[in-house]
Amino acid sequence: MNAIQKETIRQMNEYGAKGKPFVFIIDFDFEKPLILEADDTSRLHWKTPEKSNYKLVEASQEDLLWSIHPVGMDVYEKAFLTVQQHIHQGDTYLLNLTMPTAVESNLSLEQIFQVSNAPYKLWLKDQFVCFSPEIFVRIKDGIISSFPMKGTI
Repeated sequence: MNAIQKETIRQMNEYGAKGKPFVFIIDFDFEKPLILEADDTSRLHWKTPEKSNYKLVEASQEDLLWSIHPVGMDVYEKAFLTVQQHIHQGDTYLLNLTMPTAVESNLSLEQIFQVSNAPYKLWLKDQFVCFSPEIFVRIKDGIISSFPMKGTI
């Protein structure tokens, strides 16, 4: 475990011990983890069906530019057939096949966050916005449950 990972865990444990709500964002390689106080609205907006840390601002949809550019069917079909081959070979029984989709818009990331109608969503200033129709992590009665096969958009 490297120093960044140790510091991230230390900070999460400290916030947890103090009962301080926080949001953690950890990249796949655990190289750029981010721990933010849950009420830090200057850098972070988040929403779940139960809570959020921002006030909704009506975003104008006049003159909205929204153009998507998914990969071609040939690219998707090749990936899909590869997945099917590995399933039939017994290499896996569960897989989440995703493809990049370029999006052009005149909306800022924060405006995209505001107008999205997803029950779970997150905006990180000048970095990204993400939203999902499905729960990813739930804490109930002191038990943390994870549902990692999610349809993140």
